[in-house]
Amino acid sequence: PIMRGTDIFASMRSVELLKYFAGIERALRSTGIDVLTMNTEYGAGPQLEITYAPSWDTMGGDIAWQYKRVVKEWTRLHAKSALSDTIPIHDNEQLLATFMCRPFFQQLGLDFYGGASCGGHLNFSLWSKDRSSNLMEDERHASGLSSIARRFLAGVLEHASALSAFAA
Repeated sequence: PIMRGTDIFASMRSVELLKYFAGIERALRSTGIDVLTMNTEYGAGPQLEITYAPSWDTMGGDIAWQYKRVVKEWTRLHAKSALSDTIPIHDNEQLLATFMCRPFFQQLGLDFYGGASCGGHLNFSLWSKDRSSNLMEDERHASGLSSIARRFLAGVLEHASALSAFAA
């Protein structure tokens, strides 16, 4: 990990990462991904949160895959030079962007089951064909979720281990 300590929305960490953020944003925008926010996130090590605008239909999955590819490749190729002014990086160190939950917990001396986690995640919703109604919402149900949403979530839970192949 390139940083030690726990930070969330830390201004000093964001300043240290300014060139990295700028490079990632340019790379993402060049592929058509509309970046909304970038900030340091809670947890030990260099956890960052980058959000982008939602999309309709199957584009969401395509953009999620493209987002991960751009961040991983740009980091592998350019992050070292973008960060070298503010963060000491040894010549033999290689920087890696990952969307895995706690990939370096042992090196940080952390308990896997304690503290904050990181990881890529995808927010999703289901809308009517004319995009006027959220089909996952039902104010009459105690949970606020429609029967479609409850069945959808049951399917996600049933197939979570197989679906993780698309998220790692």
